[in-house]
Order: sequence, then structure tokens, then C-alpha cells
Amino acid sequence: EFVWNLRNLSQLLAFNVENPTGHYRLRLENCSDYAVAERLLLVDRWESHLARRSGAPAVSQRGDYTRVRNEMFDNHRIHGVSSIAEWRLPTAGLLELDYVSGRRPAPSDSARRLDEATFDRLLVGLHESPCRA
Repeated sequence: EFVWNLRNLSQLLAFNVENPTGHYRLRLENCSDYAVAERLLLVDRWESHLARRSGAPAVSQRGDYTRVRNEMFDNHRIHGVSSIAEWRLPTAGLLELDYVSGRRPAPSDSARRLDEATFDRLLVGLHESPCRA
């Protein structure tokens, strides 16, 4: 039961609204995957609105400020809408897309570059770890 739950919740558990950039393959009949799709579309609307309002250039795939790229539904391109924001999210089927967030970390002292020695120790530690993917 644990493994079944983990498998069905994996997309939702891994989703980070603060950094949603990534490739998504969502089975919409799975409630957790559907929740991720809803969140992605909401974040996309928000980021698109902020980009328009700031006067930033449209760098999206379609020139419409969306952060969604290469969107496919049931292995077919989504047609009939000028933007993913106009598309109605179905309750079943396979939604596959790439999301490229425009958000960047705030410039602050809390995000510091690792020195080379620390980075090397991190890589060695990962390499010597008994955990394997």
C-alpha cells in the first residue's frame, strides 16, 4: 500500500511551486497528477501576467508570455487555443509539457556560491553513497 501511494503521489510530492521548472508527464485521472496540472496552469497564468505587466519581452514558444512549452495531450499537440491558459483541463488523459519558470532567486547573501573544495567533497560523498538510482 505504501509503494502504491508513493507511486500515485510522486508528482505532487515532488512538485515545488517555488521552482516548478521541469518536464511533466501527468495522468489526469490520477488526483495528484491533476492537482499538479492545476497548479502549473495557475502558476503559468500568474507568471505570464507578471511578465506582461513588467513590460518584459515575450520569450515564450508561442510569443504569448506563457511558460509552458511542448504541450501534448494524449500524445497530440494541443490545438484550437491560442494559449494554454484558454485550454480546459480534462479530467482524464495524459498531459505532457515542459515548464520554464521566469522566476529567479532574490539576490541576497543567503545564496552563496560553493567553493571548489566544498563542491568536490559533495561530489565525492554522492559518488561513495550506497544509494543508487
